[in-house]
Amino acid sequence: MPLRVWAEAYKRGLARGVGFCNLNEAQLEAAKAVLDRHRVPLLALQVGYSLLRRGAEALLPALRREGIALTAYSSLAMGWLTGKLDPKNPPRDYRGRKYRQDLARLPRLLGELRALAGAKGVPVGAVALRYLVEKGALPIPGAKNEAQARMNAEALAFRLSPEEVARLEAAS
Repeated sequence: MPLRVWAEAYKRGLARGVGFCNLNEAQLEAAKAVLDRHRVPLLALQVGYSLLRRGAEALLPALRREGIALTAYSSLAMGWLTGKLDPKNPPRDYRGRKYRQDLARLPRLLGELRALAGAKGVPVGAVALRYLVEKGALPIPGAKNEAQARMNAEALAFRLSPEEVARLEAAS
């Protein structure tokens, strides 16, 4: 859909701004230039981002500079960062195939997540989500039940120090 359609929706009061999904930096700059010409705010960019897939971090400086929110889907890497999946016996479904190349790094990362979770008295997944918050992202984790929703909410109950963030980055 052409960006001018979004500009028209904004001018008619049908939207407060625009958000995009999965743009790289060049695409983001091009879209922002068109929206700026129409005086339409670019509010958010949604990308896959987790401790296992950190490529979105390259976008963070530009997003901060422009005041654009980064929303992170797959923020728990489809369950891998909760510790419920076992890299020695990965699921045979999409989650196993999608993260196959990341499984060698997972034991060290899970060890660091577990250590921090134990020290802070929170679930492992909450530490993985808090990392994204500390980096300036808004994680959008899924929750299939009340227990998972509560675990996700725990990410807001504590902070990670810069040293703890660095430990997670080194492990990931």
